[in-house]
Amino acid sequence: MARLRRFSVSDGAVVIAVLALIAAASQTPVIARYGWSHLNEHVPSTTDRELAAVVYSQAPNSTFLDAARIIPRNALYSVVVGEDPPNPAGFDVAIPGMFQYWLLPRRFTKNIHKAQWVISWHHSSETLGIRYSEELPIGLDVNVLKVIP
Repeated sequence: MARLRRFSVSDGAVVIAVLALIAAASQTPVIARYGWSHLNEHVPSTTDRELAAVVYSQAPNSTFLDAARIIPRNALYSVVVGEDPPNPAGFDVAIPGMFQYWLLPRRFTKNIHKAQWVISWHHSSETLGIRYSEELPIGLDVNVLKVIP
């Protein structure tokens, strides 16, 4: 009768290591295909990635960028959010917050009568109670107003 050989701990470790290498090697083609497919993929700009959080059909990325382009960096501005057409719940807080982020270092005020510029979001500029010299559209039902002091 043949005698069975006993495996030592080191023999077991070798077997486990070989099995781990085989398992890893079997995944190599999948990992290589994934890497190759993403090698030439277009990476969005930093601005596009940051604005991706603004997912709203009437707030294209250019709305915030145009406001930043129009309003001078040292200006005092305000944001008025109306309901014509109606906005989703919470937009009256979210929209001014987004503009405050994108328009830094410009200074924000809640008082439209102290502002040099007013962003009118779904709010008729004629009903704001301020005098303005320019009204520049930056989006659907969104305008930037240059206030007359």
